[in-house]
Amino acid sequence: MPTSATPTTPFSAALSRLIEARGVKKGALASKLGVRPATVSSWCSGQHRPDVRHLAGIEAFMRLDQVEARMLRDAYVEVSTTH
Repeated sequence: MPTSATPTTPFSAALSRLIEARGVKKGALASKLGVRPATVSSWCSGQHRPDVRHLAGIEAFMRLDQVEARMLRDAYVEVSTTH
């Protein structure tokens, strides 16, 4: 299912693509990470980004392979250096 808002950052676009490709429910990811579903939605829309400590949890929950995890981390770093 496509996200309702168009992602606005490289990280939000990457996260949204992975969530859609994996069929991950934002609520389930939020529960696993100990955040609200609205928080995950705000990451996907580019309004906010997760704390770096959540990246490992996202990768583990979605069972990302090394290439996917690297792509997500690279997009996160790109956002960090542009804001």
